[in-house]
Parts: sequence; C-alpha cells; structure tokens
Amino acid sequence: MKIEDIAREAGVSKGTVSKIINGYPNISEELRKKVNEIIKKNNFVPNNSARNLAGKKNKVIGLFIYDKGELKTSAFFQSFVGIAVDEAEKKGYSVLLSIIKSDEMFEKVKNFYDSGVINGAIVIGMKSNIKELDAIIENDYKIALIDYLDVCLNKNTILINSNNSFGGRLAADYLVKKGCKDLLHISGDLDKFAGKERVKGFEEFCLQNNIKYKILEASFNGFLSKNILKKYLEKNKTLPDGIFCANDETAINIIEYLKESNINISQSLKIIGFDNVDLSTYISPKLTTIDIDLKTMAIKTIEYLTEKIEDKNNKKIYKYESEIELIERES
Repeated sequence: MKIEDIAREAGVSKGTVSKIINGYPNISEELRKKVNEIIKKNNFVPNNSARNLAGKKNKVIGLFIYDKGELKTSAFFQSFVGIAVDEAEKKGYSVLLSIIKSDEMFEKVKNFYDSGVINGAIVIGMKSNIKELDAIIENDYKIALIDYLDVCLNKNTILINSNNSFGGRLAADYLVKKGCKDLLHISGDLDKFAGKERVKGFEEFCLQNNIKYKILEASFNGFLSKNILKKYLEKNKTLPDGIFCANDETAINIIEYLKESNINISQSLKIIGFDNVDLSTYISPKLTTIDIDLKTMAIKTIEYLTEKIEDKNNKKIYKYESEIELIERES
C-alpha cells in the first residue's frame, strides 16, 4: 500500500496524510485518529518512518532551482548554493539539489515532502505568481523563498529578499553623480520579483529627478542581454553615457561586447552591475556594482528553515531583507 491509497481511503490529500505521519500540529484529533487507524489496519510503514525506526533520522533540505537553461550556470546561483550547502552541513543536514524547468514541475517539490524525502525546501529563481508554488505554500509546507512576493506568506513560509528597489535607486543615483545625463537600464526578467523591483527603483529615481532614461527589457542571462543590447544599438546609434545592468553577469557580458567594439568604457560611459559576484573583480575594468550581502542571505535561509523544521510549533513568520551597499570600482 502507498501513501496515495491511505489518502484515498481517508478522503484526504497525500499532504494531509504526510503531515499526520510526521506529527504536524493543527490537524483535528478526529482526522488524525481516522488516518492513524487506516495506517494501522493496513500495516502501512512510510519510508521516512522506517528510516526513523532504524535510527537514521532523515535530515534533508531540498534546494529547487527554477531554471530554463540559464540560472544554474550563473555566478550568483553558484555562490548561493555553495554557502547554503556549507551552512546546512554544519547543522547536520544534507541538501538535495533539483532543477524545476516548468511551473507544472513544482509538483515534484510536493512529492518529495509527501514521501518524506525532504524536511524543508528552498526555492530560488522563480517567476512571480506561480499557482503550483502558491498551492504548496498554502498547504503549510516548510519552505524558504528567495526573491519572491510576500503576498502569500503563512506561518511556515520564509522570505529572503535583497532590497531590490533601493538598489535600483542607488545605481541611478551613482550614475548621475558621475555626470551621466542619459541612462539606460538593461533589465532582468520582468516576470521575476527582483527584475521588476530593480526597474521600479531605477525608474522612480529618474522620474523624481528629471533624468533622461530608457529601460531595455532583457534577462538575467548575460549572453541573452548582450544580444538584446546589440540589436538595440543597431537601431539606435547613440550610446547612453550611463548603463545600469540588472546583474553582474549581464554587466560583464556588456563590458566584453563594448571592448570588442572599441568603446572606451571608463571615458565614454559608466557601467554598474548588481549582486557583487566574485567575477566582478576579475574583469577589466573592474566592475562597479551593488552588493547584496549574498552570504548573509544564504546563512539566514538555512538558519530560519532549520528552526522551522526542528520546532513544529514554531509559528513565527520569518522575513529577511539584506542590506545594500554600493561597491565602486573602475567601470
């Protein structure tokens, strides 16, 4: 017999059966008794319970990357994963890494929970308003969301964000203070929270200060963004004198393209990125950027999630917004 059969006989979801098996609170005693009687009657032993009986308690965090081909190779993602895995191991947890390539594949996250494979999850790189993800959140699974809307927070949701809007304002302010009068923002994906918020902050600053600006809708994929800029310049021969890139990966690709085109970056224009990944110090000119304190974001993610996992009565809502800092270099 499988967990699906227990759920069908009890007239409840697999998620509810899983919560009862794992001792979650906020389940009525009547329902808990009903499900446990069905489990006992059928001599059903779930995989995670079998591991516990063997003295090998499962301590696994699922790290799910919403990716359509670009995120898993990004310096930002690699840095976050490396720090998160190290922090999880310090607390005695393993990390299961999995790629989500479509909205429908979020069912995979739910299945990992229901089968007892993972105790909690981290999701990164997702676009806004994914109904399959929202359904998981609403079902009280312990989950940490990186750069996501806070409209669906509940007592088991953890929200870890950088101050994207303020970062956008800070980037625009820096370019203006450097004498730039015509600004261009090469945006990230606008169906993602970070992309929209960085545009919002940048645009608000320009409008409030009567600064000439344009927003070029692009991607957090630096290669794609570079090609979008190339097409833009084929139609618009005049290059702006200040460019704000939505992330460092895009800025690095843009710098390489402009160097190939014999455009002197330090004299002709200023470029600023976002994230402060390690690669930003290895290019020439070294990249001016917005630091988001990624290390603390990853550490807080693991700290808050393990607190939720280990205390089933913990109803605290965790929200963390990292501090933003301008890092001025040569670009």
